[in-house]
Amino acid sequence: MSATVDDTLLLAYPDVYQLTNRDVLCSTKDNQAVVPDTLPASLHAMQPQHVYLIDNGQMLVLWIGHGASVQWLSQVLGPDVMNPAIDPSTLPLEPPRDSSNVSQQLCSLISTLRSRHCSCYAPAFAVRQGTPLEAHVLPLLVEDSSYGQLNYVEFMQQLHRGVMSK
Repeated sequence: MSATVDDTLLLAYPDVYQLTNRDVLCSTKDNQAVVPDTLPASLHAMQPQHVYLIDNGQMLVLWIGHGASVQWLSQVLGPDVMNPAIDPSTLPLEPPRDSSNVSQQLCSLISTLRSRHCSCYAPAFAVRQGTPLEAHVLPLLVEDSSYGQLNYVEFMQQLHRGVMSK
């Protein structure tokens, strides 16, 4: 399997977008989403009262902070998200909910991000902060040290030292 340089870079350093700020999700006339600015791929940059979209080129993860607005989540995931017995990861992000402008804009953003990927179709799913499924998302946050691995900055410093020593 081959990948473009951009797709390879996304695997090495995923894009993280904050979605719950006012006016972040918006679309143009041709239904293409305006892609928001990226944030550092670090759990320290992610606040629990917000929702973030993580894109590594092969999957799109909607990371839901434990303090995220229930109203925003119900617009995106439907009214079932208010039931504490239901895990948001079981609720579909797509197709967009007809009555929700936020859901339509999120699906438009997901479609726009997928159109940038050449190598594969990226599935989209939700993960709530603090659930067992979050353990699969944490390795995408490459600026954080995890499982005894170097974080992004430490890796780049080690790479730089190796290059300079030759």
